[in-house]
Amino acid sequence: MKKSTVKYRIDAVDDVVNKLRIDESRFINCCLLGVEQRVRFKEENYYPVDIRTYAVRQNIDIGKAFNEVLAICKFHKENSLAISVGGSAVLHTSLIYEYREDIDDKTVYINWNPKFIPYISGEMEPGKFLTVDICMDGVPSNRRYSMYLLIAKHLWRLEREGTFSLTKEEIRKGLNLGETEYKEFNVLNSKVIKPTLEAIKNKLGKSIQVRLSKGTAIFAHKDTI
Repeated sequence: MKKSTVKYRIDAVDDVVNKLRIDESRFINCCLLGVEQRVRFKEENYYPVDIRTYAVRQNIDIGKAFNEVLAICKFHKENSLAISVGGSAVLHTSLIYEYREDIDDKTVYINWNPKFIPYISGEMEPGKFLTVDICMDGVPSNRRYSMYLLIAKHLWRLEREGTFSLTKEEIRKGLNLGETEYKEFNVLNSKVIKPTLEAIKNKLGKSIQVRLSKGTAIFAHKDTI
């Protein structure tokens, strides 16, 4: 069975992935799918994008997938993202250093920016990286995908302690929400949190429920809260 998970350093999840559109998140996943991420990517190497998987994730044909991937590559070669690197230090870097394409074969190969490589490859310390199941990028918005990533970071607490909590502020920050987006906690819960939990149940078979209490969302296994 084809591997369906990829991993990110948590810094990259917090500062990069939750700022991307859902198609960009699918693109990144398809770049990392099937790659041995425990091995440090070589800066001079070009790594393939799984165009076919991207097409499936986007529900489009190969030709359109190829064109979308090229557009994303161009954007992330020419534009920088801010990544926290400890304390108040911020790294401004593009994700992609260079890329190559073959129009006839519909293939794209990426040379990652060497400053970004440590966030997606090499040995990562326990607790500092997150394993992501790419089936979850099938949710219809990056808000819900980011909510999944936020929940996934705390699943170890759920297994060890039976519950975990996130404040409204933690969730808003994790979803990179603007000041006017989902201002009411109950609306955020009904439009983002609960649909994400339903997707986790349907796609991953994990039943988690949530209740709100004084500006905090409390998560637990189903029928325990």
